[in-house]
Amino acid sequence: MMDIFNLIDADGNGYVSKLELVASMQSNAAVDEFMTPGVDSSTVMDDEAMFEKVDALFEAIAGGKKRMQFSDFERYYRKTVTAAQPRPPSDVNRRNTRIFIIGPGFGNQINPRQSQMIENSGYQVKWCFTIPNPEQPNFPVEPYLDQIKAEMDAFRPHVVAAASKGGVYVIGLWHRRYWRGPTLMLNAHPMCTKLPQDMQVVIASGSNDEVYPNTRANLEELMATGPPNKP
Repeated sequence: MMDIFNLIDADGNGYVSKLELVASMQSNAAVDEFMTPGVDSSTVMDDEAMFEKVDALFEAIAGGKKRMQFSDFERYYRKTVTAAQPRPPSDVNRRNTRIFIIGPGFGNQINPRQSQMIENSGYQVKWCFTIPNPEQPNFPVEPYLDQIKAEMDAFRPHVVAAASKGGVYVIGLWHRRYWRGPTLMLNAHPMCTKLPQDMQVVIASGSNDEVYPNTRANLEELMATGPPNKP
């Protein structure tokens, strides 16, 4: 971690400004990958949305100060950065694992390749497209929860997944206790402000969701409301 900070702290004075961080992310691929994994920040000064995310990241690390020190950097990443460990071979039998996916919000028409990857992954997949797309704010999901539960009961999934706008249905299923099993959320819905304590939830978030963009700081705050990670 100190090595990354030293790359950012180009003049070696122990303090890093926001502009120093931005310049380092633009010019150094190792810094960019550490700060925003999987995102190319080389054009951050020409991309307003990307700059806002980097700005929010700096503010979260520096805690409102104009410059951050290594102690700020270490404190922020201590919970999120772990040494890479070889992952043991999975013992999951995909053919016997059933995944129930809330269709609206998953972008099957906009991004059919994503859906096709899931279909080709070897799992048993059930898509739920019999419910409306909850595009409007404060969309009433309650009238459709029993319908979703009936489809889930018939399929008996091991995992429930939703993306973006569809996440509001998952929140409704949690509140009704219709589903208390493992859950995957792609880009957390803004109504998801607290995670259940008695179940496993995985949140995958990136910069491609323009409907509900999230900062790393907000996501870490959300994850902190859930139970400790399990090995």
